[in-house]
Amino acid sequence: MTQQLSIPIPGNTLHECKVNIKSNKTSIFKSCLSCSRNMTLMMLLLLTIIILIIVPWIYCEMQQDENKMDESDGKNHEESFPLIDDESENVCTTFICKQSARQILNNMDESVEPCDDFYNFACGNFLNTTTIPDDSGSVDIFTAINHELEKQLKNSLEELILPDEPKSFKNAKIFYKSCMNTTMIEQRGLEPFNKILKNLGGWPVIEDENWNENDFTWTESVYKCHEIGFSDSYFLNFGITPDAKNTSKLVIELDQVSFELEEFFITNENDDIDLLKKINNSHNAFRKLYNDYMFDIAVLLGAPKNNKTMNQLKETYKFKRALINISLSKEERHDANKLYNPMTVADLSIKHPSIPWKKYFNTIFAPNVTIDDDEIVIVAVPSYISKFEKLINKTSKRTQANYVMWRVIQDSIDFLTENILDRQSKFIKDLSGISKREPRWKMCIEKTSMFPSVQAMYIKKYFNKNAKRNIGEMVGDIRNQLNKTLHENDWMDDDTKKNAVDKADAMLSCIAYPDELLNDEKLKETHEESLEFYDDKFMENILAINLIMKKETYANFRNPFNRSDWMNHIKVAVVNAFYNRIENSIELPAGILQGFIYNDHRPKYMNYGAIGTIIGHEFTHGFDDQGRQFDKDGHLKNWWTPITDEKYRRKAECMIDQYSNYTVGEIDMKIKGLNTLDENIADNGGFKLAYLAYKDWSERNGEELTLPGLKFNPRQLFWITAANIWCRKIRNEIAEDDIENDIHSPGKFRVIGSFSNSESFANDFYCKDDSKMNPKNKCTLW
Repeated sequence: MTQQLSIPIPGNTLHECKVNIKSNKTSIFKSCLSCSRNMTLMMLLLLTIIILIIVPWIYCEMQQDENKMDESDGKNHEESFPLIDDESENVCTTFICKQSARQILNNMDESVEPCDDFYNFACGNFLNTTTIPDDSGSVDIFTAINHELEKQLKNSLEELILPDEPKSFKNAKIFYKSCMNTTMIEQRGLEPFNKILKNLGGWPVIEDENWNENDFTWTESVYKCHEIGFSDSYFLNFGITPDAKNTSKLVIELDQVSFELEEFFITNENDDIDLLKKINNSHNAFRKLYNDYMFDIAVLLGAPKNNKTMNQLKETYKFKRALINISLSKEERHDANKLYNPMTVADLSIKHPSIPWKKYFNTIFAPNVTIDDDEIVIVAVPSYISKFEKLINKTSKRTQANYVMWRVIQDSIDFLTENILDRQSKFIKDLSGISKREPRWKMCIEKTSMFPSVQAMYIKKYFNKNAKRNIGEMVGDIRNQLNKTLHENDWMDDDTKKNAVDKADAMLSCIAYPDELLNDEKLKETHEESLEFYDDKFMENILAINLIMKKETYANFRNPFNRSDWMNHIKVAVVNAFYNRIENSIELPAGILQGFIYNDHRPKYMNYGAIGTIIGHEFTHGFDDQGRQFDKDGHLKNWWTPITDEKYRRKAECMIDQYSNYTVGEIDMKIKGLNTLDENIADNGGFKLAYLAYKDWSERNGEELTLPGLKFNPRQLFWITAANIWCRKIRNEIAEDDIENDIHSPGKFRVIGSFSNSESFANDFYCKDDSKMNPKNKCTLW
């Protein structure tokens, strides 16, 4: 139930460009003072007189010529945006302001008319000059932030282990070291992993005739995977979650399995014949790539290199595809009420008798929790369970076993040998165009960052504590604008409006990090303290941490859920932001509060334009099409009157139609307006709330200084900054997958779509009526 701000994480290149700052010229004049002083003074006086007479005349002549040219093409930028003198008292000349100006100019293409295409105006040069690294699928503004964060974590984890530091800190460093110990991983080879596969029942493609199907059931394979530390969700997605209608209580939830990467290529339903042909060609290409990939990995692990192995793996692929085909699409999962289907264990046993439900749940929860027939289980997709039962009963046990072992292998790739990793890299290259594997230390950072102690290391050493207080003030300002927007809303009736305001007031804001994270005694209470890690056994280390995290989670099943529990908000060294519908909370981790997104020392219009719009985005998620289905306490509850609900739906339909008409030209694919609806609503609301909050701040504190070398006033710079955070260059292969599977619109249309719906933007940039960025018909919700 966590809504995330989608931020891709590849590597970045920040291009430097010089800003014409007149102080540079002053330094040149100073270097001439070694000449004869009197002669210099006379020449300077003469030169000054010439400049005072001639330069204004030249400037006027140039302006007249320029205005004639501008009048002829109708694009007089100077009329709209008065040129700001870099030495004017209205210009900020601090280091951070000059740096900010360089960043904006480096991204901007001023040859583009902002009222025609604001995204290319703000990001055009970024797109034209940025090169995507070989190990990345895309590059954006967040990339540099994430790269810096990763380096900081790397530095902390590579420090020497001190005798007196907390055990949790030592464990994190040992775990990271074991991940980086490729010498030992290669020395041990694949034998330890093959032993694990045997303990799980063996992989039929390797065991061949020695594999006995009488020893296999899919439920037993789930129990074995769970007990070793692998996922228990390869056939049915199993988890525990706060009850959506009573959030103080945890419940079991069953859902369809998720496959992520393969989903677009394996199944797609569309009425467009040309698109279907393209998808079919993509599917055929993907199927061959995937089958070849499985076959090569199987051979490396010891399977015979023959047709029998390939045929078994083709059956595995077909079974995987069948699981996806019985699942609901993202669009079909949009209504949270349809995903809330409570049943008792007894009900499940009657409806689906071939599955031993009571044993299934008790084996997973053992030894701390007992599940009886009266236990409530939330079944997200009842049709999936029904179709799964039929599918599993007609699928051979050999195919079932091949499938589950392949899923285990997929989850294990990162801790296997170099030849396995190389084959995975080739598959990724063929699929996405990413031709180089990222440095191993980045993967090891990602694995190790699951530890609370790593988050604590980051906060203690690198995070600017003032930012937490300052961001808190911004959150307060933006929350005030949300409340004001709701109060002034003219299409909601009073009852619904009151419920909306109550929800906004109740929203919890988790900023930067929980204070408990800096308390070493609190860290001792986490699972890290109870583990022993070894710097030469990465695979065993990762399975051990996986297992204890699952067992701790399941052991707490009977405890009440507390949305304010600090352990729910410990992932702070991450470049992202979140809204949680069940908690009715926004979360702004410390990792995102830096770089171009936030800086204590730069003008407020930049901070409100960057992190402010992200804060507004997360607040608005509480009132998007899914968020609005939950009340102030996070309960799944309809608090909308029928009349207001119908008005909301009409307004949402406008936005669905708007975004569905956008085409990503490079790949000739249209955005899925329904699939991206919630994020589009949050984008539109986020930009508006942040803008109103900055406008209010400016009225209280006075207009700020502008940036050097830029001819824009503070409000215009708010919009430019807001657009800059979505500058992104992306490989076509990744863009295609994003269109199909991502719930966010591409960066270009996050900007174009939201800004063209804003009267404030149109006013600030003097966009003519019915210009591309100021259409007559606008879609607005909040």
